[in-house]
Amino acid sequence: MKNKKKTDLRVLLPVCIVLPLLAILAGGLIFSLVTGGPAPVGEAYLEAMTAKDAEGVLEMYHGGMLSYLQKNAGETMTKIAARFEDRLNAWYEKSFASCGENVTFTYELSEKESVDEATMADLEEILGDGVSDAVVFKGTITATGNAGSNTVTHWVQLVKVDGNWYLYNLQMLV
Repeated sequence: MKNKKKTDLRVLLPVCIVLPLLAILAGGLIFSLVTGGPAPVGEAYLEAMTAKDAEGVLEMYHGGMLSYLQKNAGETMTKIAARFEDRLNAWYEKSFASCGENVTFTYELSEKESVDEATMADLEEILGDGVSDAVVFKGTITATGNAGSNTVTHWVQLVKVDGNWYLYNLQMLV
């Protein structure tokens, strides 16, 4: 009779938690390296929001920001991502359900403002010395469908870390 080797759950559990987090962090790094400034990241964020692409939005966060959130919330990234997906779907329904079917979107970023010193200090504390800039855009999303159109405003908060731009709005994820 052959002895089957049992897998220790203490080894398997961290792998199930760490691998998805690493995938999100790697996606965020790749996304950030492809973009050239805050505006393309802001526009990609608005597009991902209206596509209800929760995973795509999460990839736009710096890994240090997500680690900070996990540590302070005391939750796994899986739980945070699931809650965000639920909130994203609810936001979409509230904002665009009245537009009907075949909805198309247009996006506009305006009113770019640098953040105050306190916000910069908070971002530097969370993300370290690589933080060099942070901005907030007013994002206007207009949806048009077969039942009408609707325009909503969504603030886009971005931070520049080591030359790359990322989202930093944690309120969406808690």
